[in-house]
Amino acid sequence: MQTPLPWLILLSGCVPQAELACAELCYVAEPLQEQCLVEEGLTWEQSRWGSAEAFAASCQTWIWSQRRLARSSHSPLRREGDRALAEACLAHVEALNLEPSCASYRAIGWSEPAWRTP
Repeated sequence: MQTPLPWLILLSGCVPQAELACAELCYVAEPLQEQCLVEEGLTWEQSRWGSAEAFAASCQTWIWSQRRLARSSHSPLRREGDRALAEACLAHVEALNLEPSCASYRAIGWSEPAWRTP
């Protein structure tokens, strides 16, 4: 069951492109994460998140950290910032939509900067 993502309501010119693209990634990823849990014989409550809502909140934190990493002085994206991150998140969305599976979900490499994973 997908959790409503209130940040998608913020579809206005004030929301950075990367935040919208990565929010879409979180929206697409949530049911895949749930599917992976089911395949492993687990529930949200048994997962490291404890609930779908907590997964959604952790994904928001992931978006925040990705934007901070992309803008840091040590980042290869420093000059391109949000645009490059938006492209990376949209590429992940496309990959998940083309092959909605646990394998494609896990291939994202959530612990890496978004622009470094295929």
